[in-house]
Amino acid sequence: MPKYSRSRMRQRGSIMIFVLVALPMMLIPLVGLAIDATMLRIVQARLSAAVDGAALGTGRLLGTSADPSSISKEFVKASFQTGGSGFWGASNLQIYPTYTPGIIATADVPLLFSRIFGQQTATVSAAGTATRTDSRIELVIDRSGSMTAVQSDGNTALADALNDAVQFVQSWNPGADEVGLIVFDGTSYVAYPNYAPGTYSLTPTASGGPDTSFNTVVSPATVGPVVGLLQSTAANNGATNTSEALWLAYIELQKAHLRDIAGGNTDTRINAIVFMTDGLPQSVTIYPNNVFSYPANYFMATSGSSCTNLYNAATKPNPAAINGFMVVPAQWNPGGATTFTSSTPLSAGTGEGIYLNSYSDSTSAHTASWWVSTGAGQRMALSPANDAGCTGLFGTTGSDLAKIPSVDAYGNTMSGNAYTNSVFVKSSGTVSASNNPILASGHTFNQNAVYSGIDWIQAQWNASVSAGQRIRQDVNLSNRAGDKKMPIYIYCIGYLGTSGADQAMLASIANDPALSYNYDSTTPAGKYYPASDPVALHNAFETVAATILRLSK
Repeated sequence: MPKYSRSRMRQRGSIMIFVLVALPMMLIPLVGLAIDATMLRIVQARLSAAVDGAALGTGRLLGTSADPSSISKEFVKASFQTGGSGFWGASNLQIYPTYTPGIIATADVPLLFSRIFGQQTATVSAAGTATRTDSRIELVIDRSGSMTAVQSDGNTALADALNDAVQFVQSWNPGADEVGLIVFDGTSYVAYPNYAPGTYSLTPTASGGPDTSFNTVVSPATVGPVVGLLQSTAANNGATNTSEALWLAYIELQKAHLRDIAGGNTDTRINAIVFMTDGLPQSVTIYPNNVFSYPANYFMATSGSSCTNLYNAATKPNPAAINGFMVVPAQWNPGGATTFTSSTPLSAGTGEGIYLNSYSDSTSAHTASWWVSTGAGQRMALSPANDAGCTGLFGTTGSDLAKIPSVDAYGNTMSGNAYTNSVFVKSSGTVSASNNPILASGHTFNQNAVYSGIDWIQAQWNASVSAGQRIRQDVNLSNRAGDKKMPIYIYCIGYLGTSGADQAMLASIANDPALSYNYDSTTPAGKYYPASDPVALHNAFETVAATILRLSK
């Protein structure tokens, strides 16, 4: 028994000796290393949070004049302090902005127990990238005659708008985002993607639409296709076909959407129309003998007309289309009811009347580049095969048109009093008879007043507002079998430095919650941005880009 006790005592002594030896040599360093590792992990987590926040914050500033590289560094520094007042003594913070909006950062952290091994500091690192939904954008630019007015910066309004539009396009990522371009005056034409003359289709299921190659440089070009087209765009002394420009943008968005979901793929892109204009609607596209889509409306007079292509169920059930854009210039409406007095027939190709749409022009030389770069008036007569026999569509007597169409060529409502002078707001921001040269006070739309400029003007306003409403409603959904509604946001920029845009109309088209007189909470809410001078115009484009980017987060 005593022998056993002495053995136990010897064992206890050995353990104590081991602990005394191991404590400074093994246990304390292990605990110290664990403390250092925990501290590094905490600092690394804090740095990661700072980097992630910087990446997200920088991503929200894309499309503005802010320098992403500088801003990302400031974001990290604000969230991760270094030095004496820093986080756990971290120092030597290094920030490396990568492909915007990616960020890599490193920092040195002083060690505590590892110093006994000669290791004074350790470096922690973190990387962050802001992710966002890819965007699909249709850019629509007004290049009508009023855009030639010289501004306070010495440039024309068009030159300023195009420069801003180029920067806007360069805010988006080729290969990921999709961008298309429409340029318009009296008629509207899809500049990008480039369709062969005469092949553009109004059917959304046709190929085309905004794509990811919008800014891809292919030798020998020095800039991407959309930038190149913008840089070559010239002003045209035409009118302003607001409703058609909006509707072609809607068709183009659908083409890209249907292409992207082909084969069972999903489409999560943000759809946006960015619409810039400085003017008032002075043109609308009509298809008066199209009794197939709108059988309740017979626009062509069946008696007293010399037009050959009038519908007849027995003899001509499928007449050639009398389809073109109707021009109603501003001088028709100096403040009250005005009647049409021009005696120039349609076929002459000059004056006011119905003219050839760009997408119906099959002339081989009339490519997208030709349309955007040709500054001369492009009021070309309809094909003789279409308007055969028509001599008085808009003459002073014997009109071939029985009444103003109820809808335009795309189904947008032209009739009625939905849009009146009570909501007209020009650049001064006030509503009064003296400031309203478009719609006479108390005027009621008269669909039978074929020669009345004031009624045609009101029809064009109605069509423009209707186009915005129907696009946001995605009215063509029923014709896209099995598809889901496309949320489409419309952003309008009204340049007020020339003739003065109608701000109430643009706010309505955009469905601006704060400014629209007929805001619709059931459709996507966009925004209207007024721009009174070149600086404001530049800022408006930047703000739109930033708004779309925030929407896509």
